[in-house]
Amino acid sequence: TQINPDLASSNATILNDDMVFSITEVSIGGEVSTATTDANNAPVVIEGQSSVTNVTVTVSRTGDCTSVASVLWNVAGSGSNTATVGTLSTVGTDVVKPTSTLLYFAAGSATATFNVAIKGDDVYESLEQFTASITSVGDARSGVIDQNHASAIVSI
Repeated sequence: TQINPDLASSNATILNDDMVFSITEVSIGGEVSTATTDANNAPVVIEGQSSVTNVTVTVSRTGDCTSVASVLWNVAGSGSNTATVGTLSTVGTDVVKPTSTLLYFAAGSATATFNVAIKGDDVYESLEQFTASITSVGDARSGVIDQNHASAIVSI
């Protein structure tokens, strides 16, 4: 764009090519979990008696997806009856603490997923909740977290 020096002002458009990251889906065993929800409309995972059930969280990015990118994510107990986050071997653990919380997007990919492991037990419990969140852009590339879609609450 050339600016005419005879004019007092000129207009230019700056295109925003920042990547925007957001959680777009929560699935259990490959099925989208909207069919079974609690009173707060949070997806419900059947914990099971002894095995581990994975909850898959899909994160999407928009904008320039031509390069690799990453985001940091986290899980934490939430709500009035919080799920206990700990190790697989710790008694009383509901949600297994992840060993890595860096999620990578391949060049050209608009989505990436991470799994949250739910540890089954034979203890009767009321519904407990945890929140899976994307917390920050994991590298120096420009990008922002869509705060309206940065977390997902799940009941177990």
